Amino acid sequence: MLLSLLTIVKGENIVSVISLTLCISAVLITGGTGKNTAELYIPSLRTSCSLPSLPEERDVHTLDNDILCGGAGTSDNCLQWSPSTGSWEALLTLDIRRYNHVSWTPGSGIGTYLMGGEDASMNTPMNTTTLIKPDGTQEQGFPLKYISS
Repeated sequence: MLLSLLTIVKGENIVSVISLTLCISAVLITGGTGKNTAELYIPSLRTSCSLPSLPEERDVHTLDNDILCGGAGTSDNCLQWSPSTGSWEALLTLDIRRYNHVSWTPGSGIGTYLMGGEDASMNTPMNTTTLIKPDGTQEQGFPLKYISS
């Protein structure tokens, strides 16, 4: 919890403004076999709340920094959670379809990597990565030393 006090002096009047900001950690949980659900779990309160459903069922996908990508049956696209609209919005169509992959967002701000997994168009394990950039575009990432799925 962050509490701050701001005092403003206007002529002879003194105005104090108290600002209270709550910082609550939460976990965004999406999909699963045969599911299109989304919920926000707040560990400190031991409670969860439902969010709008995903547009389709998703499993073996990744979710990193509000970007949900790939998955069985949905391996060719990424969605992005929009807190301002309270909805899942289409972000992009993947050049390489992925499921059973992992994602990683380095602290450098360059975007989110989708790594390894299986290519849904060929059902084969991969040793490639795709970088999803903050502007919603994608580019080939770095090669993995080993096949990963």
